[in-house]
Amino acid sequence: MLRKITAMTLGIGHILHWNDRNLLEFPEDLKQNKDRVYQLYIKNNFIEVLPGWINSLAKLTHIYVDNNKLSTFPAELCELKGLEVLCAPRNSITEIPSTLTALKRLTQLNLSRNRIRNIPGDVLNMPSLWLLDLSHNEIQTLPEVYPDGLYYGEILLNGNKLISVPDNLSRLKNIEYLSLAHNKLLYAPAMAFRSEANINIDHNPFLNYVPATIKYIIIVNLFIYLN
Repeated sequence: MLRKITAMTLGIGHILHWNDRNLLEFPEDLKQNKDRVYQLYIKNNFIEVLPGWINSLAKLTHIYVDNNKLSTFPAELCELKGLEVLCAPRNSITEIPSTLTALKRLTQLNLSRNRIRNIPGDVLNMPSLWLLDLSHNEIQTLPEVYPDGLYYGEILLNGNKLISVPDNLSRLKNIEYLSLAHNKLLYAPAMAFRSEANINIDHNPFLNYVPATIKYIIIVNLFIYLN
């Protein structure tokens, strides 16, 4: 039977695990413990909406709402100034709100396996982000990237519909892993990546041009699929 509420039990370190509870909505019990919850795990439920009062959970640093039925984020989410990790894969989200840029401490954003078609340029260029996972969506194009001041270590864009990517992606100073696998790329970025980077362009069946400037890195670090 699907449930709306359940008894609240905080784990060690103010971490709340509410996974696999068949919840239909965000439990209002959280309001009574708003100053005690730092990390919230509420995966594998049936929640369609994050409530506006989520902004009252002012001490939240991590939110995991994987595998629910969310289609959007409330504006109030961006008032959680201490939020560092936002994970909402396997939902039905179609748009990334530009207001996420208000989350100045956000280092990890995982919106994989949703229905996203576009990435706002100001979100892609958030200087706090280290991990961006937008794999397995419906993204066809990327906005321009402005590498100066960006902190990215990992960007996952595999399983989309990308035909091309901005050349400036190759200028990200800290990038360790960039996955562009399983897209529709016609060519790889023209500039050389840092030698330590692993760039995955596996399973791009239309890829017909790889710039000479990155051939060595491709041989060493890439899993490449060419027809």
